[in-house]
Amino acid sequence: MISGQRYRQKHEAAGLAMTGTGMLLRLGAGLFLLQLYELAAWGRTAGLLLFFMRKKWIAWVA
Repeated sequence: MISGQRYRQKHEAAGLAMTGTGMLLRLGAGLFLLQLYELAAWGRTAGLLLFFMRKKWIAWVA
Protein backbone atom coordinates (compact mmCIF):
# COMPACT_ATOMS: atom_id res chain seq x y z
CA MET A 1 0.00 0.00 0.00
CA ILE A 2 2.93 2.32 0.58
CA SER A 3 4.00 1.92 -3.03
CA GLY A 4 0.47 2.91 -4.04
CA GLN A 5 0.89 6.15 -2.12
CA ARG A 6 4.17 6.84 -3.89
CA TYR A 7 2.58 6.28 -7.29
CA ARG A 8 -0.37 8.43 -6.31
CA GLN A 9 1.89 11.44 -5.86
CA LYS A 10 3.07 11.06 -9.47
CA HIS A 11 -0.04 9.62 -11.11
CA GLU A 12 -3.26 9.52 -9.10
CA ALA A 13 -5.07 6.84 -11.11
CA ALA A 14 -2.15 4.41 -10.94
CA GLY A 15 -1.78 4.96 -7.20
CA LEU A 16 -5.46 4.34 -6.57
CA ALA A 17 -5.37 1.23 -8.74
CA MET A 18 -2.40 -0.18 -6.80
CA THR A 19 -3.97 0.64 -3.45
CA GLY A 20 -7.28 -0.93 -4.47
CA THR A 21 -5.55 -4.04 -5.80
CA GLY A 22 -3.63 -4.44 -2.55
CA MET A 23 -6.81 -4.13 -0.52
CA LEU A 24 -8.62 -6.71 -2.63
CA LEU A 25 -5.69 -9.12 -2.37
CA ARG A 26 -5.70 -8.82 1.42
CA LEU A 27 -9.45 -9.34 1.55
CA GLY A 28 -9.17 -12.41 -0.68
CA ALA A 29 -6.36 -13.84 1.42
CA GLY A 30 -8.40 -13.33 4.59
CA LEU A 31 -11.44 -15.03 3.08
CA PHE A 32 -9.25 -17.89 1.85
CA LEU A 33 -7.80 -18.41 5.33
CA LEU A 34 -11.27 -18.36 6.90
CA GLN A 35 -12.42 -21.06 4.52
CA LEU A 36 -9.18 -23.04 4.83
CA TYR A 37 -9.50 -23.32 8.60
CA GLU A 38 -13.29 -23.74 8.41
CA LEU A 39 -14.01 -20.52 10.28
CA ALA A 40 -16.45 -19.15 7.71
CA ALA A 41 -19.44 -20.08 9.87
CA TRP A 42 -17.91 -18.07 12.73
CA GLY A 43 -17.74 -15.03 10.48
CA ARG A 44 -21.36 -15.36 9.46
CA THR A 45 -22.43 -15.75 13.09
CA ALA A 46 -20.48 -12.66 14.15
CA GLY A 47 -21.92 -10.72 11.21
CA LEU A 48 -25.48 -11.67 12.15
CA LEU A 49 -24.88 -10.75 15.78
CA LEU A 50 -23.53 -7.35 14.77
CA PHE A 51 -26.42 -6.84 12.37
CA PHE A 52 -29.07 -7.54 15.00
CA MET A 53 -27.24 -5.66 17.76
CA ARG A 54 -26.58 -2.53 15.68
CA LYS A 55 -29.30 -0.45 17.38
CA LYS A 56 -27.85 -1.17 20.82
CA TRP A 57 -24.33 -0.55 19.45
CA ILE A 58 -25.29 2.83 18.01
CA ALA A 59 -26.99 3.81 21.29
CA TRP A 60 -23.92 2.69 23.24
CA VAL A 61 -21.47 4.57 21.02
CA ALA A 62 -23.55 7.76 20.93
